[in-house]
Amino acid sequence: MRKMPILAAGMVLLSGCAQMAPKTENAGSAGAAVTAAERARMATEKAEEAERRLETINVRREATERRFCPGWRKSLLLARRDAVGCARTRPVEQQTCWQAVSGWATEESRYYSALHGLLAENPPYAKASSSAARFFALAGKWALVCENGSPGCVAAPQRNGMHQQRQAISAFCAGVAPEG
Repeated sequence: MRKMPILAAGMVLLSGCAQMAPKTENAGSAGAAVTAAERARMATEKAEEAERRLETINVRREATERRFCPGWRKSLLLARRDAVGCARTRPVEQQTCWQAVSGWATEESRYYSALHGLLAENPPYAKASSSAARFFALAGKWALVCENGSPGCVAAPQRNGMHQQRQAISAFCAGVAPEG
């Protein structure tokens, strides 16, 4: 029995809201249309901005692809020169030299890891950039093995991994047209 008065009170409240709704709807129709038009304009602007950004990313990716193999060759040459230079350095300076080579190789690894994200839409380049990142990560570890003129430098396990990564990238770059 107690449900009837509560139900009746609820009906009265709802009927009052229903009578007020048309006034609000009619008064806001023009405002809603303006708001919707403004949102559509803003959405169009956002879409156009996204397309411009995507085009910028595509241009950068394509430029990075064109420069990948020449950049790899240059980095590899620098790594070789630095390693030979450290091996020829006086024993008292070798530790500092190899530590510098290790730091440089670690940063090159970070660089090629970052390229992987940019080149992810082109799997062959993404794979090559991952291989380059692994190569330089291994090179950095190898340089630390070499820092004391250690005889283990030549037989370090990192060398085999470095060789595999270098071969994979060299094979990839051999199939890519040179920059020009």
